[in-house]
Amino acid sequence: MEITLEFIANYGLFLAKTVTAIIAIGLLLSLIANAKQKMRDSSDRGHIEIIKLNQQYEEVSEAMMLAVLDESEQKAMLKKLQKEKKQQAKVNKQAKTSKQVPTKDSNNETVEVDVTEAELEVEQKSRVFVIKFDGNISASAVTNLREEISAVLSQATSDDEVSFIGNNFFTHHNIRTLRH
Repeated sequence: MEITLEFIANYGLFLAKTVTAIIAIGLLLSLIANAKQKMRDSSDRGHIEIIKLNQQYEEVSEAMMLAVLDESEQKAMLKKLQKEKKQQAKVNKQAKTSKQVPTKDSNNETVEVDVTEAELEVEQKSRVFVIKFDGNISASAVTNLREEISAVLSQATSDDEVSFIGNNFFTHHNIRTLRH
């Protein structure tokens, strides 16, 4: 009986040592994996998300316009909008395939006029680039901000605008618009 109790006590001690060693190894592996993840995250270049706001605003505008009309006017307006979109898509397709640009003549009719590449560049719409910056006291996101600004400036022209939305410890959504 004494041998059985001694055996159980030794087995329990062995089991406790084994569980402690397994937990220690697990914690060590967890710390190593966490450190590797942080190194990988800090070396990430991030991403730039491009959202065409014009389409979104046009859809909201159309929805509001249709909401204030009665049912018969809505149907007529929907037909008109679909016809305009179809015509605009056709004009855009033709403008891409040929070197002709649609313009309005003196009778307010759409006609196509031949233009040079330089004139095409002049007729491009101005764009607004919006940069959102969530800063903190330790300035951990400044590197990403620098990359975003560099990317925008590489594409911006003198007609474009850059809007900066900052959100940090001292200011909340401080919007600044800069001309290039």
